[in-house]
Amino acid sequence: MTAHHAAEPPGDRWRQRLPEEVRFWDDYVRTRGLEWPDEYQRRVDPDAPFVEQEILARLPADATAPIRILDVGAGPLTVLGTRVPGRVVEITPIDPLADEYARILAHYGVHAPVPTRKSEGESIARQFNAGTFDFAYARNALDHSRDPRSVICQMVQVVKPGGYVVLRHRPNEAIGAAYAGLHQWNFDVRGGRFVIWNEQVRHDMSRVLWRRGDLTCHRDGEWLVCVVRRLTAAERARRSVTALFRRRW
Repeated sequence: MTAHHAAEPPGDRWRQRLPEEVRFWDDYVRTRGLEWPDEYQRRVDPDAPFVEQEILARLPADATAPIRILDVGAGPLTVLGTRVPGRVVEITPIDPLADEYARILAHYGVHAPVPTRKSEGESIARQFNAGTFDFAYARNALDHSRDPRSVICQMVQVVKPGGYVVLRHRPNEAIGAAYAGLHQWNFDVRGGRFVIWNEQVRHDMSRVLWRRGDLTCHRDGEWLVCVVRRLTAAERARRSVTALFRRRW
């Protein structure tokens, strides 16, 4: 840990690096996708097929009800797509830099099929009622956040009991980026446990989430994918009894 990192509170470092993120997205929109032009075209397509297989594999059985998804750290253009045959999809993309992103899109004359709303991940439980969404999703975003542990716990809170949180991140991204810009957290699985860590802090998310949901993680090519199913009230009660029994013995 460098002296520079030790002297700056994490929140200060995060705020100082925000302009770099805005510049990245300005370049992304200006060039129509940088080195990802196909992805860009899909993001601006109002009829783009929905792409996240971890969500498609877990759709609610009731085909008449809309599928409500919170996309956390969505950037200016959600990556998810909007079309699922035979289903209605309602995506709520949020990002703390939504106002800056709206100005970028307006400057280049680009229309977002689903506009991003301004919200920090650390405040979503105040902005949305518990149990609002079927899914909460984050792709390549929470390693940028000030407190990813808090964001994930709040994502679990705002999905319905039996609903899912889907996290898709590149493992140990902060190390790969040499802690540049907003890349300040590493996501990894160690000893079978989901951990979030950096030079100062390590969070055992398997332990944090144990009373909130069932957690599974796996590698999908370059991605680390972690899925949390929020427990029902009955399941939480049984888990609390189990925890009490463990403490006694």
